[in-house]
Amino acid sequence: MGELDKSILSASCSKIKPPTFRSCSHSGEIIRVTCDDDLTLKWLKTKVPTLKTWKGATLAVVGIDELPKLTKACSLWIPGEAQADLDEKEIILRRLERQNPNLHVAK
Repeated sequence: MGELDKSILSASCSKIKPPTFRSCSHSGEIIRVTCDDDLTLKWLKTKVPTLKTWKGATLAVVGIDELPKLTKACSLWIPGEAQADLDEKEIILRRLERQNPNLHVAK
């Protein structure tokens, strides 16, 4: 069992409110943990610096604004699009761009 698991378990067994999290995910080099409340955030900030890490690893608790933006890509297949003439394709792409201003629509 990992050090963080032991800390959570021991906090859960005490009379104080244990740390609670909304979610946890991993993407590339980032472990993203969403705390339920400020008490959990304070607890995490005190525990993370005490964890033993693997060689070359650095762990830090940072705000969401300090995390790099993660890029997600997807493909879209529109039935009949292959047979559509150029005007229909342009209409579809323009509609996707306008309805999704933060989405990069490749042409």
